[in-house]
Amino acid sequence: MKRFSVILLFGFSFALLAAQDTIRLTLQEAVALARTQSPQAVAARHQYKAAYWNWRSFKAEYLPSLTLNTSSALNRSISPVTLPDGSDSFVHRNQLLNGGTLTVNQN
Repeated sequence: MKRFSVILLFGFSFALLAAQDTIRLTLQEAVALARTQSPQAVAARHQYKAAYWNWRSFKAEYLPSLTLNTSSALNRSISPVTLPDGSDSFVHRNQLLNGGTLTVNQN
């Protein structure tokens, strides 16, 4: 069983190697491929993108900022109310308070 699995493993590995196609490139194609896919080209592309986003965040610091703050409060209570005949009546009171501020800052 062990011998069979070793033979099977080598058979699949040779089949995979034989299945690869050969790519023929001209000198110009090889140079273009190296310019776009080499590790140095990928690193340069990432450095460019990082520098671009650093510049964008630097520019964003000088844009105005808009801040909206809101607050609300709900007060529910039962209050006694004296009626004209002298008796007291208890009524439900609901009070809603809303407030807000809008601030614009220019750096």
